[in-house]
Amino acid sequence: MLLTTSKIKNARLTTCRECKHFVSKTQSCGTLLVGNEVKYKNTTKKLCGCIMPIKASLKIASCPIHKWTSVISQSDITALKKTLSELKGSKVTAAENTQLTELYNRMLGVNSKVSNCPSCVKSMIRKLNELLKDE
Repeated sequence: MLLTTSKIKNARLTTCRECKHFVSKTQSCGTLLVGNEVKYKNTTKKLCGCIMPIKASLKIASCPIHKWTSVISQSDITALKKTLSELKGSKVTAAENTQLTELYNRMLGVNSKVSNCPSCVKSMIRKLNELLKDE
């Protein structure tokens, strides 16, 4: 659900492996875990330091120097951040639940129904927050 298809992952990894900033020994984008700053198209960019076979698998991930992008649209990411930040306490309104379910379905490529089950809603929110960890 959080992962791309193997076709997308392989295309991303091919791009990474052809990049001069890719470190073959650690399979990372720049210095492992730390990343580093590089000049790219007349700007300074910060490499992520991620282990690319893992990062390339994630739907929400994108290349720090824009050689490949997230499978999830920026507008969905923005809407999700806004919706999650507006949640008040432990109570989710019907409108928030509907919006979260719509974003969940779009971002994860599933077809879940709006649920009134508190543990199901919590689980959905937890998974959506997981998606944003890599953003």
